[in-house]
Parts: sequence; structure tokens; C-alpha cells
Amino acid sequence: MRLVPISLAISLAYSAYSQTHTLDKEKGAALLDTAAKEGVELPAKTTVRASVGVTAVLLPQASVRRLFGREISNTYAVVQLTLSNKSPDAAFVLHTAYIDTSEWALGGGTRGFHGDDVRPGDDRESARSGTHPNQLASVESRIVRGQLLDSQQWSARNWAIRVLTVAGSLASGYSFAFKETGIAKGISAFNGTLVPGVGFAWPDGSVAQQNRISDFGYQTNKVVGKQAADVVVCFFPIDMFLSAPLRELFLKSPGLFLSPYQILFSDANKPIRAAMGIADDAKGGSPAPAQSAGSNTVTLAALRNLHACYSKGFEADEIERKPSEDSTTSLNLKQTTQRAIIEDCEHELRNPANREVLKKLNYIGRFGLQNIGVYVDGVMTVDMDTVPASIDRIAFEGDASAPGFWATPGLKKGSIQCRFCSNGQVSITEADKLGLTGVTSIADGSDEQKLNFSFTTTKPIDSGETLTYVITKKPGDPKKSPQDVKSPPFVYTVQYVEVAPSISAVAVEDRKVTVTGGGFFGTKANPLSIVLHSDGKDKDVNVTPPDGQISDKLTFDLPAGLPAGCWNVHVKLGSMETSAANRPDQKVLSEAAPKLTEATRKADSIAVKGEQLVDTSGCGGKAIRFQLVPSAANGAAPKPVDVTFRLNSPAEATLSLPAQAQTGDWTVHILQGNQDVSNTKSH
Repeated sequence: MRLVPISLAISLAYSAYSQTHTLDKEKGAALLDTAAKEGVELPAKTTVRASVGVTAVLLPQASVRRLFGREISNTYAVVQLTLSNKSPDAAFVLHTAYIDTSEWALGGGTRGFHGDDVRPGDDRESARSGTHPNQLASVESRIVRGQLLDSQQWSARNWAIRVLTVAGSLASGYSFAFKETGIAKGISAFNGTLVPGVGFAWPDGSVAQQNRISDFGYQTNKVVGKQAADVVVCFFPIDMFLSAPLRELFLKSPGLFLSPYQILFSDANKPIRAAMGIADDAKGGSPAPAQSAGSNTVTLAALRNLHACYSKGFEADEIERKPSEDSTTSLNLKQTTQRAIIEDCEHELRNPANREVLKKLNYIGRFGLQNIGVYVDGVMTVDMDTVPASIDRIAFEGDASAPGFWATPGLKKGSIQCRFCSNGQVSITEADKLGLTGVTSIADGSDEQKLNFSFTTTKPIDSGETLTYVITKKPGDPKKSPQDVKSPPFVYTVQYVEVAPSISAVAVEDRKVTVTGGGFFGTKANPLSIVLHSDGKDKDVNVTPPDGQISDKLTFDLPAGLPAGCWNVHVKLGSMETSAANRPDQKVLSEAAPKLTEATRKADSIAVKGEQLVDTSGCGGKAIRFQLVPSAANGAAPKPVDVTFRLNSPAEATLSLPAQAQTGDWTVHILQGNQDVSNTKSH
């Protein structure tokens, strides 16, 4: 099924070579027969050769770099094929696309091994099929996309974003260790503003490049509908048909391979001429002979001189070489000129002295990559409902690599890049297990190569979980094929990197706490929890947030019986933890009602016992202080004495004992602000 050969030049040149191709009937019949035996049986009502036309265009390397990425442009020769199916009855199913180097001067040279080198009647005749010599198939788009995906993660842009994200996560995890309010604000701004801002200003172009490969790259069993056309981009590995030195030359000067006679001009091409045995003219002396004695080396001048006539032979004849003797038709000026040129060139080309030069010119012409042929084969089919769908890729609306996409319940929409999937119904095997409801196909915007779908998540889905997609098609004629046609399963793995949550503000009103921040995504593997950490010596208090929390705000009621004091809010996501800023307005106050029950004088101190002996001035509450008041004497008002103190626990404190209070009757008082709230006699 040979097509007219096209150039496979790689791509720094800004011109593109295109040519229309037709399919060879004899080779196509053999290949189609093999494909039909090994694959799905497809009824063919019409021939490929009569129905399908192909137009090919070479994409310049600069364009390939922008469209598909630097990794792909440095690895593949990229050729765009436009497949045109003119049949009014059948669709064209593309099986393969490949190149043949057998007629290229630098290729071929051997017949190689044949996949069909068996004799008629041999037991192997119908049991095997193999490759043909000098043929190189296009790499399938899924392989190319995988190569781009692997290189994407090591790009400078993605390295920078990952480093910034890791730095922000580490800083958030240790923010509770800093008392300065500015540090907590800076960490929050870094994670919430700087990192997303860098990602926006420095976009990841590889995402669009991957989509283009999936959308346009060569795929087996690609369908071109009846009386329709479609574009297929083929990827041929450069290293498979060009050695390293020629590859470098080709990348730098692709025009030399597309138009090889350019090597006869410019000093920059002198090394290439020398490699091909072409001697430059001697300088400052007599011209070099056309051919060195006893050698096949020819001079540059001889090649240039004969090239003028040699290239004339590839033009369409303008006039006959000689008019008929009895012709009375006179020639116009153009025809006279062309006849003179043809007669002179015929003389030059027949000159025995120019034979080696002529051979060299012919070789240079066969050196060009336009001698490499591009081939496609496939089948025509009229019953698409009997062909199982094939899933290539799953894409979601929104950022499916962000934890919030999967951790926040709600409606999710996406599309399946597929083949033979028209009128298919999508299903997900793990729907019940993962709490997915309403899994359905969306007809709007769907076609043979794309199937839109949606479902609703009712609970968070952990990273690493898998979703197995299957496309089911109902047979067009239940009498002929009563069974549903199902695609091979396609496993999509949920993948995202969870980062530490961040807290920007804490507010308390009517015993209801509101925590504002980001990254509040809880999953089964990394549950979301809230911890209240005491500024004193009380144990941490765990709080379970109510269901229905959103990703940037948490609300919960202060736990009943929360010990009096100041509490710092911590949010944990699995093992990752962050805390609110260590300042009074960002802490939770549990009001204290101090009460003294006992005071015992010792040699130089007073041991005090009581309840809720807590200073809450660090979170908006009232400070406490202690006073000693003597018993009334001679009717005079007692004068309080302020004392220093140390709070040992909410139930114990140690007071200093002034000299005047070491004897006599004294009462210990505790004050909140300026209010005397409790007292007891010292013993």
C-alpha cells in the first residue's frame, strides 16, 4: 500500500514539503487479511485505495518544539498526514503508518528479513506475519505522550514549583514554633499567594502539549468517518534512520537533506563536500581538473557546471528536441531558447568525460530524504457498533492534580479520549466502593474519538485510589449481535500531593470558633482534625469538625467543659500540622472563675490551693493577682499588700510572704483585673 514518497526532514527549516499519496492494492490486501485474522473482524464493503487519499506535510522543528515540546522535537521527525475518506458508505480504520528507506541512498542496501518468507503450503503460511525490510513504523501517541510526561516533571518550571511547594509545606508545619505574628503571616502569604502566583506567571506548557499529542498523534484503529477527513501526526525516531553525525548536521541544516544540491554552494558546506569526495577548486592557480587521475573524486566546478543541465532533465519538456523535417510550424522566442538549451545539455550529458560527475550528481539527489516513502494501511468498515471502544486518556474539567478536587465532594466532569466510542455509555467499576453516584455519559460534544461524562463524589477520595473505566455500546442490530460490546478496562489512578493546611485567622463569637485558611481537605488516609493546645499545662483537646466543611473555612463549637485558659488552634492533616499565629487575638479564650479554698503559711511563702487559678490575659481575658489583707485593728481599714506569685497549676499557686505578714491574722485574696473574686484565711 505504497504512497508517493514524502520528505521526512526534521524541522528547523521553515518550509514544509507535502505530497498526495494513494494506497497500493496488492500489498494492502495481504496486510488487511493479516489484520483481519488477528484483530476484530470488520466487514469491508469498499476498497481503501479507491476511497482514501492522503496529504502529508513536514512540520518544522521550531513548530514541533512549540506544539509538542523540546523532548519530542529532539527525538522525532514529525509528519502531519491528512486522511480523506471519500466513501459515502464506509468509515476508514487506520491500522498503521510507517516509512520505507529502501530507495534512499543512505538506507536500504539489503532485503533483510521478511515476515512472509514462507512458501505456499508451508504450515507457517497462515500462522505468522512479520516485519518487512527497511520499514520503520510511527511511534504510537501513547508512547510519545508517556515520554513527554516523564520529561515534564524534570523541567525547570516544575522543579521550581515543587521546591517552592515543599518549602511552604515545611514552613507551615513548623509555624507553631514561632511567636512572631509576622512570620505566620509571611508563611501564609508564601503558600497562598507566592506559589500560585509563580505557577500562573510561569505556565506549564507541557499540559497543552500532552493534549495535542493525544488529540492528533497517530493511534492504531483511528477512525475517519465516511465522506470526512482528519489529521494524524506521525512520530518517527530520528536515531533509527540517521546516525549521530548526520543527525547533528540534519538538526542544524535540515534544508541540505530536503534539497541536497545546496551542498554545492557556500563555504559552510565544504566539510560535507569533502566527506562525499568532492574537491573544491584550487585557489590562486589553474582550475582543478574535473576528475583526479585514477580517482573518483570530482571537482566542485565540474559539478556546478553540469548541474545546470542535469537539473534541466527534471523539468517538463517545453518543446520537442527537434521539429519534424516536414513541420512548417515556427517556434516562438521561448521555444527557441528552450530548444537551444536542451540540445546543448544533451551534448554535455552524453560527454564521456562527465560520467563520474553525472554519477555524483545522481548520488547527491538520492541522498535527499524525499526518497523516503511514507505508507499507511487500514480497512473500510460499515458496522462500527461491532467494534469495541478503546480508551486512551481521561481528562477532567478542573485541576485533578489538586487535593481539593478529590477531597471535596461534588459534581465532577471530564472527557474520555477514545476510539470507536460513539453512542457509548461510561461506567466506573469502583463507583459503589468510592461513593460515586450518577456516573453517566454526556452526548453533547461527544463523538467517535471523545466521550464526555460526569459523576458526583459523596466522600473524599484518597490519592492512589483507582477508577476503572469501561465503555459499553449497544449493538445496532440485536439480532446479529445480542451481546453488549464492552471496551477493555482503562485504569485511572487518582494522584495528588497533599500539603500542610494553613491558618490565616481565628475568630470566636458566642462560643463558636471560625478558622479561616486553606488546605482543609480531609481523606481516609489523611483525616482532618482540630486540636486545641493549652498555653498552660492542660492536656490537648481534640475537636471533631462537623461534616460539610469547606476547604478554606472550619467552624466548630467550643467543647463543653473546656478547662479555663488560653488555647491555640492547631489543624492537622494526617501527620502534617499547622497552628494559628501566636498572638492574643488568634487564641481561644475559655473564661476562668478563680476560687481559693486553702492558704498555708510557710517560712518564706504561702501555699495556695483553689480552682481555675488561670491568667487569661494572653487571649483577651483578665489578668489575676494576689493580695494579703490583715485583720482589722482599732477600727482602721486594713491595707492590702500586693505579693508576687507563681502559678503551679490551675489548682495551686505559691505566693511570696512579706515580713509583716509572717505573724498575725491575714487573708489571701485573688483578683481578676480590679475585681476581688475570692479569698480565704491563711493558716
